Amino acid sequence: MDCVWDKGSASVKDVYEVLHVKKGIAYTTVMTVTGRLAEKGLLNKHQSGNKYIYTPVYTKQELMDMVSKEVLTGLFADDRQPVLSNLVDAFEGLDREELELLRKEIDKVIDDKNGD
Repeated sequence: MDCVWDKGSASVKDVYEVLHVKKGIAYTTVMTVTGRLAEKGLLNKHQSGNKYIYTPVYTKQELMDMVSKEVLTGLFADDRQPVLSNLVDAFEGLDREELELLRKEIDKVIDDKNGD
């Protein structure tokens, strides 16, 4: 996905040329993965001559937001206490500015709950 995001649109060959140098990935692997990403609705695919060109359906930020919301929704579906404890533990690695941002976001949620 990063290759396609970076280029805006790319063929399998374009992605392969980047990934083969960086990671030694085979052309057929790139072809399979790009095809699957298109099937899953993450890449648009259109034919240009004798090759397919892939473009991202979502920006990187949009996809990260969607995936993180889906993961968190799944984690909070059952017992929330262990998840909350682990989140608080993870906050120890944040700097003061990030913690203040988090506090503001939590305050917004609390204000919304109080407005109900």
